[in-house]
Amino acid sequence: MKKIIIVVLTSIFCINVSYSQKVRANYTAGGKTYAVVIDNSAIQHNSRKTTAEMNDAIDAATGITVRHSDYIGNGSNANINQKVSKKFAVSPTDVGLNGSAGSQLMNFAQASGWENTTGNVDNNRNASATVASPATGCKAYAGPSGGEVGKWRLPTQREMQIMYILKSSYAGVAGFTQFTNGSYVTSTEGGFASYVAKCWVIEWSFGSIFNGEKTGTYYVRCVRDIVD
Repeated sequence: MKKIIIVVLTSIFCINVSYSQKVRANYTAGGKTYAVVIDNSAIQHNSRKTTAEMNDAIDAATGITVRHSDYIGNGSNANINQKVSKKFAVSPTDVGLNGSAGSQLMNFAQASGWENTTGNVDNNRNASATVASPATGCKAYAGPSGGEVGKWRLPTQREMQIMYILKSSYAGVAGFTQFTNGSYVTSTEGGFASYVAKCWVIEWSFGSIFNGEKTGTYYVRCVRDIVD
């Protein structure tokens, strides 16, 4: 897995160096203002999602990030980790189990919004799963000003890496709480057969990424695709 980690990190860093990725502070879209928006609109077109692909990042039937692994979509799903959204807002705080603001450790199922039962998502790469009721994690998050349940999702591995790379650009933005020095879970599952019980996690204190157990507990930030 070490070689895979190196390749993924290199591709992300190449995008960042060769093309312009920007942080937009206090960005307004659709009548809502977001403290931090990551703007990838200037990167090469085959590295960013089209509007249709951005709309498809959340599964219409479940309201949760489409299940995928690092290099392929689960089942017939699209591989939404292959590209990054043209623009996405970052939740201004960590998100708790019931979708409220606040740092709270959660496992992969809880952070995504899947039902937290053995075998639902923690040991497979199925195309979908049973949704939690009541909603949890990013599925329950209503946005910084409310009214946006179902619009936010758990970020992919690549999106989380970009947030880490650009973190100095949004340090000190008013209304935005910096990430905790701990491990953050992503929506990207392990791709190889021996990694079905794992998901990609980033350690925020020094930027390393690793395959963590889906049943492990991590901090959560949510993102929202911005189509304007």
